[in-house]
Amino acid sequence: MTDDGHGIHQVNFASVLITCTVCLKNGHWDLPLENECKICGLYRRMSFAPFQLIDPSISDKHVMDPEPLKAFLQFVLKETNKQFVSHVFAHNSGKYGNIT
Repeated sequence: MTDDGHGIHQVNFASVLITCTVCLKNGHWDLPLENECKICGLYRRMSFAPFQLIDPSISDKHVMDPEPLKAFLQFVLKETNKQFVSHVFAHNSGKYGNIT
């Protein structure tokens, strides 16, 4: 608990949807990659969690890690193509509507 009585947020799931301008232009932005894209890399959809996915089809690559935020940051900071700018969006789903 924090001093103001609130719980400390602990990330238990992170996901990535990678889309570049080339894939947007050719209409493949929402399809799994058949070949490595120079900008997107090997995977379009990735997930990071301390558990196995019930439905592995939601992710092209799942990284099982006890610290999913650390694994996500490792991917973004060290494994993406640095020739291109990345825009990363994040939110706490408890504060926004969820799609189920």
